Amino acid sequence: MAVIGTLLYAGFFWLFSRSEKLLLRYTVKKWAALLTLPVLLGYGLLAGMNTPVFRAVIMSSVVIIAICANRPKSPGTLLAFAAMLILVLNPLQLFTASFQLSFAAITGILFLLPALKKIVGNRIESAPALSLSRKAINWLIAGLLVSLVANLATVPITLYFFNRFSLVGPLTNLIVEPLICLWSLGAGFLSIIFLAIQPEISSFLLQTGALGLGAAVHVAAFFSSWSFSTIWLPTPPPWLILIYYGALLAFMYSGWEKRRVWLPACVTLTACLWLLIYPPRRNPAENNKYFHITYLDIGQGSATLLEFPSGFRMLIDGGGSSFASTSIGERVIAPFLWTKGIRKIDAIAITHPDADHYNGLEFIIRHFSPKILWTRDIKGHDKNFKQLIHLAQQQGLALSVPKMNDYLLAGKESLMCVTNLADQGNGAENKGSRDVGNSGLILKACANKLCALFPGDIGRDREHFLVTQNYDLQADVLLSPHHGSITSNSSQFLTAVAPRYLFVSAGRSTKGNFPHKGLAEECNDRQIDLFTTADQGTLHVIATESGYHIYGYRKKSANPLYSFTPVLLDENPLTPQ
Repeated sequence: MAVIGTLLYAGFFWLFSRSEKLLLRYTVKKWAALLTLPVLLGYGLLAGMNTPVFRAVIMSSVVIIAICANRPKSPGTLLAFAAMLILVLNPLQLFTASFQLSFAAITGILFLLPALKKIVGNRIESAPALSLSRKAINWLIAGLLVSLVANLATVPITLYFFNRFSLVGPLTNLIVEPLICLWSLGAGFLSIIFLAIQPEISSFLLQTGALGLGAAVHVAAFFSSWSFSTIWLPTPPPWLILIYYGALLAFMYSGWEKRRVWLPACVTLTACLWLLIYPPRRNPAENNKYFHITYLDIGQGSATLLEFPSGFRMLIDGGGSSFASTSIGERVIAPFLWTKGIRKIDAIAITHPDADHYNGLEFIIRHFSPKILWTRDIKGHDKNFKQLIHLAQQQGLALSVPKMNDYLLAGKESLMCVTNLADQGNGAENKGSRDVGNSGLILKACANKLCALFPGDIGRDREHFLVTQNYDLQADVLLSPHHGSITSNSSQFLTAVAPRYLFVSAGRSTKGNFPHKGLAEECNDRQIDLFTTADQGTLHVIATESGYHIYGYRKKSANPLYSFTPVLLDENPLTPQ
């Protein structure tokens, strides 16, 4: 908005200055500023008038009106008015990332930067006696400081919403912002002026502006390709965010009021930044009475987090849709783990190498330092699975192909491989065959007198095989084979497992097939409670020595106040059988 307003103001002022009559009778500067308002409003509408654009339109308009009315400029009043107007129109904007990031960044630029300059002695101002090169250096330093201040003011919010932070952002902005705002945007507006009178010049300007956009894209791609360009971090707790911004306010206050509180404010900020990067790890003993099973809502796929009373954490499968631009690991699983304060998991198990059971695990392996990988074999049936195995080997994971009755945990809490169906040799190596899902690991986890069974994508024939071989299948909780498909979940298998609860991990667009309608009817006849991630969202089982509770975490509408509100779906206060 500042670039557009400046260009418009310069153009109008130049036109009005051509007339001596206008110069003598009117305040040309004010009229030039006032005439920019309709164009700025039109540009805001063209840009979509999202929260940051709307804020910029409001603030630009208020500044222009204040100039024309000879009113003193007050950054605090300006910022407060913009926030108030946006929230009056839509109060829920307060909880959105765009509102918080936009206002945090502009607050830092308006208040934190001047305070910083006062504390350091305002050394970056350009004096007339300085050489051109020195002035250019000072301008670069000033631009870098603006970018650093904006990033500093938004760090906790960025981590809270996105769990990532760019280390090269301030440097990249020094190159990208001029390319877009000065080169491309300027050329674009000039092309509009020449569009009706000289189309050739307009076309040339558009092509010139496109070069600036292309250069900006290449610069951004270059910096983002650096291995350390982005760091991924856990979601910061609310208390740390409050302390961080309290320290920022103290720093601003010390700059404006010249009070000697900037040193403790800097120490506090440094400590907060350290805790953002290296948050205190939760003591596993804090949850030593609970066994948590979380079936993540990832659409048509499967990912289950097990948290044992001892603190051992394990992920069984981790895959979903392959059509999204980011993996299910980056988009859903990792943010969920970081929100819970989990920075490390101990083990991963892949029941079988279907993409919707493993395609999100690459990100998890890179960022959560698992030590053990259980898989039915290390061959795989496609190149992506082979790449995942290769990555696991590079990262130093202990690869294990469990056999029947192998234990990862044993004792009061256990994680066992009931059997590895790949050992049965039923043609699982055929790419694209249903035998891939039929030939996986059958896993069983038990703690606090509650057992859960994870059969992967086995079909009715393998269910029949498991039942006739008298495997230990009984469990209180069953993850429905093959996402509740009609090709699985036979009556014979349900009788052998005898679950109290049946969970289905499936997408919302697959209702009617996953789970199939007959499964719901059979569960009703057997008095088995059926829960699906498509209906209840992420499903969370909490088992204690005296009983268990089941919660659903589906978001309610678009209201962020209800985004993480758990809904109690069922409970059993008695000791599970």
